[in-house]
Amino acid sequence: DGRTWHERFRVPCAATIADLAVSPAPMPSVLLATTRGLYASFDGGRQWVLAFRGIGEVDAACTVVAFHASDSSRAIAGTANGLWASADGGRTWRLVDLPPATRQVVDAAFAPEDPDRVYVITTHGLFSGHLTEGGWQQRYARVRAEEEAVEEPEVLEAIETNGENGSLHHLSAIAVDPADGSTLYLATSQGLEVSLDRGMTWRAAAQQSIGLGAITRLVLQAHSPVVVYAATGREIAQYEPRRERWTALSNGFVASRIHDLAG
Repeated sequence: DGRTWHERFRVPCAATIADLAVSPAPMPSVLLATTRGLYASFDGGRQWVLAFRGIGEVDAACTVVAFHASDSSRAIAGTANGLWASADGGRTWRLVDLPPATRQVVDAAFAPEDPDRVYVITTHGLFSGHLTEGGWQQRYARVRAEEEAVEEPEVLEAIETNGENGSLHHLSAIAVDPADGSTLYLATSQGLEVSLDRGMTWRAAAQQSIGLGAITRLVLQAHSPVVVYAATGREIAQYEPRRERWTALSNGFVASRIHDLAG
């Protein structure tokens, strides 16, 4: 329960951990996304292998990794140059055919009812599609229609931004309600957006009177009702969709930066 810790794996020099995924199994598989490739353990973290690295630094820079909640054989991994999919629990991977201009993956999530459908945030916006059939459609634009388009930033700049510039509406995280796959939550540099129709339309969540600011990470807990936890660079808050209410959780918690949330 976090009282004591033991080192299981140390990433190679110059590599940085970006994300972690653990399969829901008695002997869990662990996938570790780093800036120098994707590492995997299939025995609960005892032994590790390099699952894939790609060609060059851009291909190797993993940004996100995830298992499907109810099918641990299905996994996805995003990099600075594409989306990869696995149908055997992370042992082998294939490159997903994304539109060429949308390959800088920032975050990704499975649709709970269909392990072949995913939602992908890139530096261009939010897209949905099938891992095998394609059919990718944009569900949310990174740049608002009324704003002037600017030169594309690098993927790391899109992830690191604090949203204070205001000219770009950066997207950083996506969460899908496991009990209702039509309900999506999108973290942006201007707050939390909610969709009840699989991303066709969006509305802003309740006013963030707690001053949460630009959201960088999301985790959704399937309580009854659902609760969404959000993190900024230094704060954590809880959002209750039914009450449309925010509660600050990080009072007294001191952090220079929050990298991730898990539940």
